Amino acid sequence: MKKIFPLIVTAMFAVSCFNDVGYEASYTLYSTYDGTEQVFTDLAQGSAAADSAAAVSGFSFGPIAYYNTVSQEGSMPPKLSDGGWIISTSNYPIDILLSHVNSGNSGDGGDGSDTGDGGTVSPSVDWQSKLTDYCVSDTTDAAGGSNGVFLVYNGNGATPEHDMEFLQSTIGTCTVSSCAINTTAKVAKYFKTEAVQGDYFKVIVTGHLNGNSTGSVEYCLADYRSGNLDSLKTEWKTLNLSKLGNVQYVDFDIESVMTNASEALKYFCMDNFIASIHVKQ
Repeated sequence: MKKIFPLIVTAMFAVSCFNDVGYEASYTLYSTYDGTEQVFTDLAQGSAAADSAAAVSGFSFGPIAYYNTVSQEGSMPPKLSDGGWIISTSNYPIDILLSHVNSGNSGDGGDGSDTGDGGTVSPSVDWQSKLTDYCVSDTTDAAGGSNGVFLVYNGNGATPEHDMEFLQSTIGTCTVSSCAINTTAKVAKYFKTEAVQGDYFKVIVTGHLNGNSTGSVEYCLADYRSGNLDSLKTEWKTLNLSKLGNVQYVDFDIESVMTNASEALKYFCMDNFIASIHVKQ
């Protein structure tokens, strides 16, 4: 059985009416995940949290549930290595990270203050440690907040049966509009420094309703198959998901070729999930 951690409710605009026979509402759901950062204080530091990334067994934002492997197994505490969604606030532009790492500014007391967005950090920052699977290769979340929250999808190993679920499907509809995606710092580093022609990294989003696929959308965050080594995306990209239509579930898959990678790097960042919700009962 899936377990839901009811972490946060979203701000939304609703038009509703009450009458003698029930309730009806229509609104646009803007999932910016603001407020989910409370998980970092709720969870003890350890396998479920590291620096500014945290794993929970499943959580909901408004009427949408987000799952990982533990959501279905329900027997083990969540780990960052579990397939599915991770909550993160870590953001550094990849060029800034690589500049500091390559110049030796990695916790040695050197000049490591430039964060790329006008901010400063301690010169003793270990920049190498910032090159993680859970850091977005940008200065902000998709909404432009330098300390904002976003999600990281871990596609390694076992993943949930479904990644996202509309929890009110028995009384309403969820028509998907868009989301924003971006590369993680570690994936961006690979394509900046090790990729060869033929490598690529593609995100596939699929909707499901009543056991059937409602449609799929694909987008390449990096595509070196044609020899274009400038195709890496390191800024938030809004992905039009209107093709998915009315859904109960939304699933994400990663298709990639990373010839020189020494480890599996099936991660991407997601933010600003937007959908039109209608419920009636």
